[in-house]
Amino acid sequence: MEEKKTTYLCPACFFLSKKTIISLSYGSFNCYECQKAIETSSGKEKLLRKTFAHHNKAGYRCPSCSRFLPHPFNNNQIICPYYDCSFVGSISSLKKMFHPTVKTNYFLNKDKKELPQIKKDIPQLSIIKNIITDIWSMIDYQGAGHTRVHRYATLTAISNILDKHPDDMINYFFNGERLGLQAKIFQEYVSAIEKSLPITYRKNKKIFNINSIMNEELGIFDGISIFEEKVSERLEIKNGTKEIYIGGRNATYIAPFYIGKLLSIIDKEKNISLIDNIISYSFSSIKMENVVSGTNVIVSHARIVPHYQLGSMNYISQMMKEIKERIRCYEIY
Repeated sequence: MEEKKTTYLCPACFFLSKKTIISLSYGSFNCYECQKAIETSSGKEKLLRKTFAHHNKAGYRCPSCSRFLPHPFNNNQIICPYYDCSFVGSISSLKKMFHPTVKTNYFLNKDKKELPQIKKDIPQLSIIKNIITDIWSMIDYQGAGHTRVHRYATLTAISNILDKHPDDMINYFFNGERLGLQAKIFQEYVSAIEKSLPITYRKNKKIFNINSIMNEELGIFDGISIFEEKVSERLEIKNGTKEIYIGGRNATYIAPFYIGKLLSIIDKEKNISLIDNIISYSFSSIKMENVVSGTNVIVSHARIVPHYQLGSMNYISQMMKEIKERIRCYEIY
């Protein structure tokens, strides 16, 4: 069944007679068309492109031309960038205006799951890779240094899992099937940050030097947990983390912290490491091989908040959402 969905348009591209769909990320938009055009444009077009290459969702109505002006990132003065307008003034005198949008078509199946409307001659894997490339080119224009660190690592993780599990990723982005991908992506994300250490960035006018994945400033892990468990008959170790996360309105969400990064697994009786016997692990269990069921083990891991929208998991959720939104709006004008 065909329905309509409201999506956002780049005001600069629309002014230049092109409809470019842009997606919201952390309260702002990025237009890769404008970013690419900055290098080859000059004069009034360059100012227009720079204004909307990375801009706020919040904005105002220009009192002279009645077009959308994004709220400035650094000062209270606005210069209208459109060719036929010369307004310059303070935001205090302006009326607020909604960001420009457009209605696009998409389809619903019988279960009401949204399925993107994609041109049949464009392979799904190519669509995902093209979108990742576009997002990658815009990261340097998105937020502060610490945000870019996480976004680079997140995008690297998604790209790696796309290479390793292309069918699963296509099913996730196009059919909404999770298939345990979040844990795989998170582990790749942690690995990407580890490989980029040491990291230096500026935040709140301070310089931070990060040398460890456990650094609190990174905000990836809540701490280190140690628990004891038995290897099951299926050679699995369930998450026995004792630390409990309590959150949500009126503390209604209560759950053990997730397994974030395995640090060690020790055979309690033999006092030997079993880290090389791990096949894989998720947030809630560890799959083993070449071990005896019933073995008592001591597990040490860096824990994370058990919620996809909190802590370091939020970077992954936001990036996956951004890619899905772009797929849903994928059109060639």
